[in-house]
Amino acid sequence: MVHVPVFIKRTPIGDFTAVAPDIPGSFARGATPEEALQDMRTWLFGRWETLQSFGQDVCLYLSPVEGLIQDPKFTEGMWESLDIDTDQGTGAGPINLVQEDRRRRPRAH
Repeated sequence: MVHVPVFIKRTPIGDFTAVAPDIPGSFARGATPEEALQDMRTWLFGRWETLQSFGQDVCLYLSPVEGLIQDPKFTEGMWESLDIDTDQGTGAGPINLVQEDRRRRPRAH
């Protein structure tokens, strides 16, 4: 089981957007926070299924939520944990997941 931090925010027009800050390009929208979170789950599985269809591993570098909360880009919204069962996976089978802690990534010079 993987817990992906997702930030959900109400837009000026009244719907909700969701982003997973550790997953580049992630974006979802819904009429309610629950719909935005479900749309994010659908987006993630679609992306991961595509990666796997090309024989690539799904690599996640997940930040601790405590660090993300400190980021000024993520104010006036709420955090949710999107729980992903990697054994269940996508319609193409289990997710071949490579998960690392971002704090241990080497820095670029």
